[in-house]
Amino acid sequence: LEGTLVYTAPAGKAAVYELVLLPRDGTSRRVAADMEGFFDLSPGEDRVVVVGADPTSERPMAVIEVATGLETRIGDGADASSLSWDSQGERVYHLTEKAPRALRSVPSDRNGDAIEVLGSQLVSFGVAVDPQGGRLAIPRMDAGGGLRIGIMEIDLATDSTRWLVEPEGINARPAFSPDGRLLSYRRLGQDFRGPLQILDLVDGRSWTLPMDSDSYRWSASGEAIEYVEGESLMARPVDIRAGF
Repeated sequence: LEGTLVYTAPAGKAAVYELVLLPRDGTSRRVAADMEGFFDLSPGEDRVVVVGADPTSERPMAVIEVATGLETRIGDGADASSLSWDSQGERVYHLTEKAPRALRSVPSDRNGDAIEVLGSQLVSFGVAVDPQGGRLAIPRMDAGGGLRIGIMEIDLATDSTRWLVEPEGINARPAFSPDGRLLSYRRLGQDFRGPLQILDLVDGRSWTLPMDSDSYRWSASGEAIEYVEGESLMARPVDIRAGF
């Protein structure tokens, strides 16, 4: 395992979890007591953004300082899913749950105004932020209708978009490698199961990894894919020179 692992564990209530942080020293600690399951660790591994489960039935979206536990509410979590930090840790991207679904960003240090980044034909299948900055990748449905979902790139400087993965079949859960060269995503069947695809964004080569898990991430070095299989955390080496 490279870097800090953050994961959810049942909190003894239906559909409510506690968030556990496992840093490099192997000493785990609870970060949030009641949450709905959406979370993301900041690039500096010092903050976690979560959607909470408030006793008053609210679902606040909040940023929690890992070292102190200080919590800052940044928005309404009742309309938020697929949380992702920007590459600088200054804003948080999220998908809205209410129709029509949109991609928005909010400040990470206050309850500030949301900015709509993209709307229409979006699905709640994850948002990927390039660690090098400047672009996002997001699943989007084909405007022609049907269950055809591709992966679209958004250039944040120009607001221009293009397909990284054409909307053929169901493509979901994108993630950029740490250097931004590779894009991983899941290619799903009608049963919403399927392997992980790796696409080289420089030369167009692609590979298929026979692993069926929504819970995966790139290692900090980019040399492995870390994923959950059953109750185990696995790591699969990634080497584009050797063709995996």
